[in-house]
Amino acid sequence: MVQLHQTLSSKGVDLVGLSNEPDGKVGPHIKKDKTPYIIGSGSTSGKDWGIAGYPTTFVVDPYGEVKYSGSPYKPEFKKAIESTVKNTPPKPGLPFAKAEAAESYRKANKLLKKKKYTEAIELYEMIAKDYNDTKAGAKAKKKLKKIRKSKRIMTAIRDAEAKKKCTAWLDMARSLAKVGNPDGARKYYKRIIKNFGESSYAETATGEMAKL
Repeated sequence: MVQLHQTLSSKGVDLVGLSNEPDGKVGPHIKKDKTPYIIGSGSTSGKDWGIAGYPTTFVVDPYGEVKYSGSPYKPEFKKAIESTVKNTPPKPGLPFAKAEAAESYRKANKLLKKKKYTEAIELYEMIAKDYNDTKAGAKAKKKLKKIRKSKRIMTAIRDAEAKKKCTAWLDMARSLAKVGNPDGARKYYKRIIKNFGESSYAETATGEMAKL
């Protein structure tokens, strides 16, 4: 479904998932998979929609008319999407898109507040691109501009990137040096020095490389 969302979002098609499971189960799933579309928890709409098995999908046109219901694995599902997009194209500004954009924007703000800067930026970028004609899309663009001007946040992002990459490169260099492959080790030490020359990792890499 993530791939389907990526394909259709640029065409103005929104994907929304509903689960009868509680938020305690749905929330961690969304966070782990970084689901880019809304999934509602605690839904009781299954009976109202006549759902007999899972997963069940619905294709609904901009006017609220159901064009397909059934398994997402059947070829009829994709045909229904293509047909609906062609015959009744998505209309910008419909409440559904606005609600989804607003919810994604709230999630991005929470990530920013928790100092999960990289994840927040990725979500803001998605909102600005996929919902550029909504208020949330406009807010996301402004937020991105503000974040990128913040030396504190950009430094934090850079430090996190350095820690992640340099730790892995140091481990590789040390492993190669240990098995008698100094040339291979130098390759990773030099990568650290080149990409993160002003960090403490570069100092460590320079010192360890000199001992090879």
